[in-house]
Amino acid sequence: MATSSQKIKSKIVVRYLPPSLTEETFLKTISAHLPNVTWKTYLKDNLSVKGKKFSIAYLNFKTEESVLNFAKEFDGHVFVDSSGNHYRISVDFALYQSIPINSTFFKRTNQIENDPDYLNFLSIINDGDGNQCVKTEQELLDILNPNLQPESNSLHANNGKTPLLEYLEQKRQEKAELFMNQNSVVKNPTKGKSKRRKLLKSSGDNSLQSQSQT
Repeated sequence: MATSSQKIKSKIVVRYLPPSLTEETFLKTISAHLPNVTWKTYLKDNLSVKGKKFSIAYLNFKTEESVLNFAKEFDGHVFVDSSGNHYRISVDFALYQSIPINSTFFKRTNQIENDPDYLNFLSIINDGDGNQCVKTEQELLDILNPNLQPESNSLHANNGKTPLLEYLEQKRQEKAELFMNQNSVVKNPTKGKSKRRKLLKSSGDNSLQSQSQT
């Protein structure tokens, strides 16, 4: 018996069940023990796959005593299928003792018809006679955001550009202009050389004239 500080092993695995045994038949066979079962799952063998296969079942019991009672009755129990084949089953503790936690449904599932926001939405999109009315974009924004200040709509007047976006766009334009200027210098390197040649030629002519005068 487990001590108070130890967690009892309550989950078992039933192996070597006939591959043709259905979950309904299995549960009917162990029906006397089902009131003590808190969780169960049954994995039926895939008969389309060749080879000797077995079905398997996992059961979790309330107490250690109920586990021992089930094992005493069914460990070594023989099942006989419709073809006369005998299957001696084995009952063991499951290596993994945890069981899935029961998932709870979202509390507001299927509650939209009574939701105040949804009802308010229906009253907005329909006029008093129940006919659908056409709203402009600005009207819808005003409805959805009643506390929105007029100055907050300045983005629409400025094509959605904020001061930060304008600053970044200006920086990109400056970089693009600088890049174009640098490329123009690289593509026309002879302009600088021709200027230097003209200066050298003019200085050479001046030196020759000074020598002839002497």
